[in-house]
Amino acid sequence: MALDGASLLAFILESFGYGIFFVLFIGCMYVLVAKPLKASPGARPKILVPLVVASLVFFVVITAHWICNAVRVMEAFVIKRDDPGPLLYYANFADPKYLLKVVLWSIEAVTADLVMVYRAYVVWGRRVSIIAVPSLMVLVAAVSAGVLIYQFSILELGVDIFVSECGRWIVTCFSMMLAFPKNKHHLHRHVFEILTTSRNIGHRLGSSGLGPIVQVVVESAALYAAAVATTLFLYIGRSNGQFITLEILSPMTASTPLLPPVAGTEINDMSHRASSLAWSSSALEWASMQTARKVKDTTAALRGAGTKARDTAVGCMARPV
Repeated sequence: MALDGASLLAFILESFGYGIFFVLFIGCMYVLVAKPLKASPGARPKILVPLVVASLVFFVVITAHWICNAVRVMEAFVIKRDDPGPLLYYANFADPKYLLKVVLWSIEAVTADLVMVYRAYVVWGRRVSIIAVPSLMVLVAAVSAGVLIYQFSILELGVDIFVSECGRWIVTCFSMMLAFPKNKHHLHRHVFEILTTSRNIGHRLGSSGLGPIVQVVVESAALYAAAVATTLFLYIGRSNGQFITLEILSPMTASTPLLPPVAGTEINDMSHRASSLAWSSSALEWASMQTARKVKDTTAALRGAGTKARDTAVGCMARPV
């Protein structure tokens, strides 16, 4: 496939992905901000500020990325269709708008990885040693992205991107992105243990299970890893199809962290609170408090029933025949 055709198809598919991301973003803002504010003061969960900030960063960066691609499509096929033409226009990787797009995509990828590091930090009891390796991987990916942007800025027109100096840094960036989902799955196995415990509590309290939440968390990371691997293999195979999967990665990278909170809205209130165990220790405290309160109420009710039965029995014994 020619570079100009691949770039046009990539923009169309990115537009579909952006629409899906926009719906997820609205749902995520409702779950993380609007729903807690609607709750009564006594049962109001803490607003997860890091996730709210990350969601806003995703929205700004992805929207800017989509606008940048829209402008490039307009210039390539309308404004500059005769001089220099779509093919030569997209072959200029040193174009400031292309560099801006790479910068935005790098910010998005690093932000998504930082969200996963934050979740691991919370789930593992805020132990710094747990996030040492993932944090180092994020740092390597960020440095590689910075060097890659510089290499693109000095790339001369007509140089084959598949054999240029940018190649090693492209492979490094995608290798780091491909390795990071393995840590996500490692995290999800432990999240599954937490959610299983909460599900057992939920069954005792009459709540539904949390299978859909675990499924969404695991499958979203798997889908992300598959897209990254496909992009890397297409680049190694020197196929322009990598430009298509690369643009699809933009909304997909941000959708991965936003999927689990939005999916929680389809479950009842207790299950939704329990699903927040993966995102915040404050939610864990909330669930524990609610469970302890229900256990206390149940114990008090049983004691009351036992006292009433005892008084009735004593009254019957004391009543003259």
